[in-house]
Amino acid sequence: MAALPENCPMCRRAPDVGSPLTPARPTTRPATASTARPRTSPALMVAVDGSSGAATPTAAVRAASPVGEGARTGARASTRAAVADVADAVPPPVEVERWAGALAVATTEVLVGSRPPQQLSRWYAQEVYAAIVRRAGLVVRLHGRPARRVHAHLVALRSCATPSGSHEVSAAVHDGTRVRAVALRVAPFGGRWRVDALVVG
Repeated sequence: MAALPENCPMCRRAPDVGSPLTPARPTTRPATASTARPRTSPALMVAVDGSSGAATPTAAVRAASPVGEGARTGARASTRAAVADVADAVPPPVEVERWAGALAVATTEVLVGSRPPQQLSRWYAQEVYAAIVRRAGLVVRLHGRPARRVHAHLVALRSCATPSGSHEVSAAVHDGTRVRAVALRVAPFGGRWRVDALVVG
C-alpha cells in the first residue's frame, strides 16, 4: 500500500477526537519491587497484509492496507468492549476515521502489553490478528508488562478513500513514551468494517 500523498484530492484530516475505547481490566497483578523490570519503549515494528496472508516485521513504517469492520445501530457503551459499536450499515467516511483512530489506540496498547489482545479479535482479519497476538506476546516476554497501565492517545489522524471503497488510514499514537506511526487499510466487510492490513512502527 503506497504512502498517503499530502495532496491527495480524496484525503482530508479528520477532526481531533478522543478514543471511545473503554478501559481494559488488568490481566495480571502489578509488578512488585522484586520482579519489576526497567521499562523501555519496545520496538513494535509489525507489517501484516491479511489479504495475502503474509506477516513480516518491517524496519520502517510504510503505508499499509487495512480493511475495517464496523458495528451496530444504536451503539452500546460496554465496559468490556474494546472498540465502541458503530452502526450496522457501513458508516460514512468520517465515522471510519474515528473508528480507525480508536482501533489504532487500542492496538498500540495491546502491543505494549497493557491491553488483552482478545479485545481486538473482532476487528481484524485472522492473519492480522494472529500477528498482533504473536508480537504482543514477544514484547511481554522480553520487557514484561508495564507496572502501570499505558493510556495511549491519538495525536494525528488522516485517511484517504480509494475507488474500491476502502480507506487507507494513517495515525500517530502516543504510547506513553513515544509517538508511534500506525497505518491501516479499512474496507466494508459484510456490511461492517474490518482491518485486513496493518503496519505499526
